[in-house]
Amino acid sequence: MTNNPKSWIESVHLHPDVLKENAETDIFALDLGPLADGSGTVAPVYRDAESFFRASYVTVGMKSLLDEVLKRLSGKGGAPVLKLMTPFGGGKSHTMAALFHAAVNRKALDVLPEAKGLASPTGVRVAVVDGQFFNAQKGKESDGIRAQTLWAGWRSNSAVSPVMRPCAPTTRRGFPLAAMTC
Repeated sequence: MTNNPKSWIESVHLHPDVLKENAETDIFALDLGPLADGSGTVAPVYRDAESFFRASYVTVGMKSLLDEVLKRLSGKGGAPVLKLMTPFGGGKSHTMAALFHAAVNRKALDVLPEAKGLASPTGVRVAVVDGQFFNAQKGKESDGIRAQTLWAGWRSNSAVSPVMRPCAPTTRRGFPLAAMTC
């Protein structure tokens, strides 16, 4: 009697979204800016934090990153600066979405057994400035403030401390400067 293992096609169970005859391509791409803005153009699996975590596979690397960031946000250590380095398709957007959801709605992470023992920060304010959709000539309006630079966009984000908001964006001849003056 031969004990042959099953082939991968018999062992792997694909997610229902992948099996759909008319799969929507937007479920395979994610833009953090529209996610943070609450845009309805973002696929539901990314918009809802619990759905996002249920559909995610938390690797050892992802758990380590969540651990570092959540510790830092809780004031319990954690690295002050992290750099995500992966090639195209390597999961940077998915990772940033996981960090965004974990910071904004930490309890949603509890749907995963891997989340056990991760820090639970409270009162976290998140600022997201999406440079991909930022137009320095037209600017971007948020909360009644028109930002002409990425720095001003960050400053005008509702999550940023009100102490920083009075800082005026600095632009000259339509060119964004890499600084903000207060």
